[in-house]
Amino acid sequence: MLQIRTATQQEFTAVRAFYHSLIDAMQTAPHKPSWQKEIYPSDAYLQQSIAQGTLYIGLQDGEIAAAMILNHQYSDGYQSASWRVTARPEEVTIIHTLGVHARFSGRGFGRALVAYAMQWARDRQQKAVRLDVEEGNLPAEKLYQSLGFQFTGTMSMHYPGLGDLSFHLYEYPLQ
Repeated sequence: MLQIRTATQQEFTAVRAFYHSLIDAMQTAPHKPSWQKEIYPSDAYLQQSIAQGTLYIGLQDGEIAAAMILNHQYSDGYQSASWRVTARPEEVTIIHTLGVHARFSGRGFGRALVAYAMQWARDRQQKAVRLDVEEGNLPAEKLYQSLGFQFTGTMSMHYPGLGDLSFHLYEYPLQ
């Protein structure tokens, strides 16, 4: 069973190694996300998220098998997207950098992380959970759709070091 909890400062090296290993494993996947070591997720972003208590890890037998960041921060343009739920930024939980290592695929760990995020948002009386998926990442889109997330549109976002990328936006209303 996956144990989900916030990452600690002492685990930064392990979290960084997890994301680097995940990026390596994705190089042979049918859909290769644009994540790159040292660029996205950057060390500074991971360290900041750990310091803020917003980076969550999923442990299997003591090893990081999955991770995500939960917060209220969004990319430029999110506010102008066609969201179904009207809410202020602090009333919405956004899932970032959710990843499950390929060695652990097929065990429901992605589903467990999303369920955790949804409960986390409910506990904080949020109005919705939102996320974006890089266009073409069909396994992730199928997962979110199967959990009731609604597609709300496509948006181009700029990431330093990666350039302009196209994303599908998803939302799960909580109220």
